[in-house]
Amino acid sequence: MRDFSQIFKRLWYLMIQKLPEYIDKINKEKNDGLIIKPFTNTELIQGNLKIPYFDINFDEAEQGIKDRIIGYIRYKLTFELFLEKNCKAPILEFCRYRDAIENMLEEDDFEYWDHYNMKSIGINKIELTVLVEY
Repeated sequence: MRDFSQIFKRLWYLMIQKLPEYIDKINKEKNDGLIIKPFTNTELIQGNLKIPYFDINFDEAEQGIKDRIIGYIRYKLTFELFLEKNCKAPILEFCRYRDAIENMLEEDDFEYWDHYNMKSIGINKIELTVLVEY
């Protein structure tokens, strides 16, 4: 069985170490005056962060009948993004962060997850469901 802590640590690594380059790519691609900033997170556990920053929360692990037969478990996590309140285009800003995260996950070659699904929940949350072989 794949240890969830390894998956969680990988997500933190990607968000802290790799995401800034994807944010930079999005800014260069769009080049329309809206510049999104890298997150201020630098460690797994932190306090008193400056905006923008993120938090990852583990929501649940589930294994349906079909999943048990084929040997998978689904982990559901939520990314909560804390962004500047005075942004002129908050929805667009959120979408750019979401796109940067999605591009990063698509290009990552982490061997533990076989499939993932991302969906937006409101203006500042992204739900990530990761399918992992056990």
